[in-house]
Amino acid sequence: MSDLVRWNPYDELARIRDEFNQAFAPFWTGRPWSGQMNRWIPSVDVKESAERIELSAEIPGVNPEDVDVTVSDDSVVIRGEIKQETMDNDSGYQRQERRYGSFQRTIPLPAAVKHEQTAIAYDNGILTLTMPKAEPGKTRSTRLKIGEGPHRLQ
Repeated sequence: MSDLVRWNPYDELARIRDEFNQAFAPFWTGRPWSGQMNRWIPSVDVKESAERIELSAEIPGVNPEDVDVTVSDDSVVIRGEIKQETMDNDSGYQRQERRYGSFQRTIPLPAAVKHEQTAIAYDNGILTLTMPKAEPGKTRSTRLKIGEGPHRLQ
């Protein structure tokens, strides 16, 4: 017999929003008139096992010192900034397509986690968080720094 999963209407709305954004993304990127629609957010993968939840986020070109990760019992917030490199105007032809600026993404987790035991790693533009599962409880959060403290993956 399979386990029952509680239906959350907000998850369905988020899925519809993501599909809408994906369908129209080719029309919104790279155009000067697109304004806020041209903002970049990291793509993520979330995997759940019996013991843990693993989240991987693509943040290529981001200096780990410019990333702020906050883990709570039920979500992960990733904030950061891609700093624009100055271009030499005397060198002739130039074309800039890379995106710069700040980003933020909140990722809801499928189960409660022990946020204070989260392991964090950053390798080749991929941020990986490994969070042991916990019993649901009062919401708290822990701010993590990439490459520091006892939260490093081995």
